[in-house]
Amino acid sequence: MKQALSTAALVAVLLVGIAFALGVVLQVDAISGPSYWHRRWHDLDLLRTFALLATALPAVFAALREGPLDAASVRARLVLLMLASFALQVLGMLCDPDGFTRLQAIVLSPVATSYLTDALKITDPGAWLAGFHAASLELHSSTHPPGPILFYYGVRELVGEARAPIIGALAIGAVSTLGVPAMWWFSRLWTEQRAPRLLACALYALLPALAAFFPEFDQIYPLFAMLVVLGWVNALEGSRGHVLLFAAALFAATMFAWNLLAIGVFVVLYSTYFLWRRRCTRQALRQLALTAALGLGAVAAAYLALWSMTGYDPVRAFIHALNEQAMRALSDRPWLSCVVFDLYDFLLGSGMLMAPLLYLFLRHARSRLGHDDAALALAWIGLATILLIDVSGLLRAETARVWLFLQPFVVVPAALALSGFGQPGRYAVLALQWSIVAALIGRVAFIAP
Repeated sequence: MKQALSTAALVAVLLVGIAFALGVVLQVDAISGPSYWHRRWHDLDLLRTFALLATALPAVFAALREGPLDAASVRARLVLLMLASFALQVLGMLCDPDGFTRLQAIVLSPVATSYLTDALKITDPGAWLAGFHAASLELHSSTHPPGPILFYYGVRELVGEARAPIIGALAIGAVSTLGVPAMWWFSRLWTEQRAPRLLACALYALLPALAAFFPEFDQIYPLFAMLVVLGWVNALEGSRGHVLLFAAALFAATMFAWNLLAIGVFVVLYSTYFLWRRRCTRQALRQLALTAALGLGAVAAAYLALWSMTGYDPVRAFIHALNEQAMRALSDRPWLSCVVFDLYDFLLGSGMLMAPLLYLFLRHARSRLGHDDAALALAWIGLATILLIDVSGLLRAETARVWLFLQPFVVVPAALALSGFGQPGRYAVLALQWSIVAALIGRVAFIAP
């Protein structure tokens, strides 16, 4: 890419980000979403918000400093980005005058989360799991597997009922930072180059949705999605260890959120591409069948073991969740409007800078990846997964949160585009992304008790 084009592209990216950040600060009503899913504005002290969140920014820049990217250096840089991600979540909550009091109220709320509410009712976890498919649960719990409730039950048993809300919330935030090292390995599917992979980790740490939705379990779901994809892609290449990774990640995912089954769209699309690339030979068909049999068989075996020990029936639990979801009318979330605005809300969760960076990646993909057709295909399959889930209408509205597990599919291409700028340009974009995080936390109420 010519330097003039790179400069013009950088200016365009920055202008998009600045316009969006100003719109948020000025509370331009259209930014908050359509009428059927209009986010509530609030007015935190912006000076205090920016000052608090600014303490996380030096760690991001330190992680991206020039220098060798050997294994030890990479580990240290990833730890810095994990700390930055955790700081943005916790400090974002402290930007509210009620701070941890509000955090506790959110976790205890039967509407905002509801998992601790139901966990407090458990006396015999084995009997509770056996009857989970018929249990009367609160709002979010009723459409989810038992994982989130069991998490809070375990926290309650470890630290007591009084400390469970705060300790549980902080634990969720801490676990979500594992998405940073997961992104390091996930991005390797696109490129072996360490610098753009580190940029992907930085962009991931600065995702507004990760900070804005603290302490929701959705922050952890991108970790599951990345591990499922990483396991599946490498398993098809013959790695038995990655078959186990795929199975373990899929089992964990389906213990926490049924909507994560939507990652199956990627699995199907990539499997189709795998067969096409291998010219649909018998060997390729055998490899696909064997990988699917081993991976899905391991998941089935894990659930069979869980059923034999506790009586938990995942099939009936899934059907129960579907019935509960069906009872909630989607008439207030029109399909045609959602097809358009769900993508907007998803990009809002990205910080909106992802949009121009994605455009630059798609326009200059060859110059970023050379002739690596597999990496290009992976990028298109990831974006196609998002579009197909969008058009299906299965997961409508509030996609900044509900589609958070799909964010890795835009973070990596965006980071590859960002790597085309010089270091000052990269720092400018990342600083602007941080300012968007601060503006959204200061002006938009993403979650409330």
